[in-house]
Amino acid sequence: MHSLLSRTLLFTLTLVAFGCVGAPATVAQNPRFNTSLGPANNNWSNAFNWVGQEIADTNMEIAEIAFGDPVVDADFTVQQLRTIFSTSGASVSGPGTLTIDVNSGSTALAILNGSGPPQGGSVLALDGSVVINNSGGARTVARIQNSDQNVIRFDANSVLTLQTGLEIQQGIGGAIEFNGQLAGTENVFIGSTNSSFGADADNAGYEGDLVFFSSASTVSNIVGGTLIETGQKIQVNGNNSSIEINGADTFFGNVVVDGSNVFTFDVDADQTDMGFLEVANGGITIDIDAAVSEAAFANSSEALWGTGSVSIIGFEEDTVRFGTDASGLTPSQLAAIDGGIYSLTSQGYLTTDATTSPAGDFNDDGQVDAADYTVWRDQLNSTDALPNDDGLGTPISIAHYNLWSTNFGQSSAAASAAPEPGAILLALGAIGAVCRGRRRDLCVARPTHAR
Repeated sequence: MHSLLSRTLLFTLTLVAFGCVGAPATVAQNPRFNTSLGPANNNWSNAFNWVGQEIADTNMEIAEIAFGDPVVDADFTVQQLRTIFSTSGASVSGPGTLTIDVNSGSTALAILNGSGPPQGGSVLALDGSVVINNSGGARTVARIQNSDQNVIRFDANSVLTLQTGLEIQQGIGGAIEFNGQLAGTENVFIGSTNSSFGADADNAGYEGDLVFFSSASTVSNIVGGTLIETGQKIQVNGNNSSIEINGADTFFGNVVVDGSNVFTFDVDADQTDMGFLEVANGGITIDIDAAVSEAAFANSSEALWGTGSVSIIGFEEDTVRFGTDASGLTPSQLAAIDGGIYSLTSQGYLTTDATTSPAGDFNDDGQVDAADYTVWRDQLNSTDALPNDDGLGTPISIAHYNLWSTNFGQSSAAASAAPEPGAILLALGAIGAVCRGRRRDLCVARPTHAR
């Protein structure tokens, strides 16, 4: 009996050895980078740096970094790049291009720092050319896992090219830092509170947008570079999101707050050439730091504002600007700005005056009266502009007199906006006495009064 069993076992093992009988199934391990295995170089192309000498180079393989800093010495494609739980950090650099293609028709993970708590604070740094290109068409994800001290960092020499969208997810926390260059045409979707753009970042030429989800935020510390180009935008698709801009003249794009969402646009340095502002049915808070002397949007009069509202924190006269003249916002848009009665100056600066003076108030005291005639008389033919002249400009002429006489008696105070006819007649009678002593052609335009 035992002899038969022994012979049967031996025969079975022989068949297995020669592939005649299937061996027990095993789970294939992802290609794992570990420079402690072979010769002393960190090249991605060196098979000895990979467990089992299997180099990661297809969109069906997840490249795991266990130990060492991979040098991408040629062009490679992987489905996903991630650190394993025991990794204490890694830097991926080199002259080649690493393409991450998750090959999925739905949102899928592309970059993961998964180092565990014992290695808390580990950095997965990418300091070369990285292309995000999902052949399935959907966007892909960068996320931190296992430790809220971990960092995913695109370093100063990195070029991150987005051929499909990249979504920054909150995950467990940590930080996702863009310190290099963004390129390509697709969007960055910000769904976390842990992203930032460093001082050396520069997205000049990037043709994508920054799209904000609910409660998401980012900080831009860019100095001398570009956060968002002209023609691109911040698109707000979620409520209570925000951006803080700390570098001067780095934001050139539009701001579009969609739906009923609320967004905070925190400007801590001068921005002199921003795009237009659009608010649908939600609201935007523009928070202007005390050090800011100009926050200039483009003419936004044709932008949709719907029923949305605008609040300005830290408002100062002649600081916030819309376009370059008084047409930069419509009256209904001006009325949507909270906190005062606003208008635009002839240079497009937002100004507030609860007692806006009427046309013809040449001494700017809030009333059109005989004193304004005296100002007109004294300045006649001069090139010194009069306030509240309804755009007549200089030289001072009979047209200014006609403007004054048409609006005589008007006041910024509603209670005195319609004076008694007798008061008007008395004032005009006094002025007529003055006119008799002057050239008659300068006093020909008089208002007609009901008898």
